[in-house]
Amino acid sequence: MSTEFTWHAKDGTKMYGRQWPCGTDPKGLVCFVHGFGEHVGRYSHVAGYLNGAGWDAAGFDHRGHGQSGGRRGCLPYADAPLDDIQAFLDAQEETYGSKPKVLYGHSMGGSLVLCYLVDYAQGSVPSAAIVSGPGLALPGRKADTPPWIQKLFRWAVKLRPHSTIKAKLPASYLSRDEQVVADYEQDPLVHSEMSYRLSDALGQWADRALNAANRLSVPLLLMHGQEDRICLPEGSQRFARSAPGVTMKIWPEAYHELHNDLDWKQVLGTVVDWLQTL
Repeated sequence: MSTEFTWHAKDGTKMYGRQWPCGTDPKGLVCFVHGFGEHVGRYSHVAGYLNGAGWDAAGFDHRGHGQSGGRRGCLPYADAPLDDIQAFLDAQEETYGSKPKVLYGHSMGGSLVLCYLVDYAQGSVPSAAIVSGPGLALPGRKADTPPWIQKLFRWAVKLRPHSTIKAKLPASYLSRDEQVVADYEQDPLVHSEMSYRLSDALGQWADRALNAANRLSVPLLLMHGQEDRICLPEGSQRFARSAPGVTMKIWPEAYHELHNDLDWKQVLGTVVDWLQTL
């Protein structure tokens, strides 16, 4: 059973969130940070699994996503989602006190969590983090992109930051489970709008995470599907080589959404076992 809530970001944007209490005295809180184009409602089964292990779960739709405010796929400034994560964590302090508060980031949300941990955290800091399929290495992002294309993109970010392009993810790349793919394609809250500023921010978050990986100061469970074609596993492997305190897990044959793939129960079992070590 979940409850809905709303709150306002520091720029006044109305944010939508959901909370899944475990029904007993919780071991702590796991906070979901979802990926591009989706929404926190897609994590209900993950929350249920965590509840069964004695953990509360909660999360919110990113601005410009799901039921939160803001233009679809747009950002007022690049660090706005990082500010939102900080505000959400700070708001949990009174309820959970010294109990563990764990960030669980996936895909774009995984990049945000890693960037937050090593190059942003300003207030209440989580006790640990779980990250799956972060966007640290993207198929379309190449270092050898011609300079004129890079310059054109920089001008687009500067002059048309809120102009959007369709960045529709191939749903068949998300999971080997056909029902997951069908549900994603029919979900009215899923969108494919990406502004030039958001596209630029994705690269910034990835670069900041990778460049400061050695500053990681909390335990991290980092997971990636070996057959992920949306966010390449090489990015996670590079981060893990530089960061201390990382438990790295590559899932053979798995696609992008580990929590929605054929082995999802084993994946969440690994998550719960790791949480027990905190």
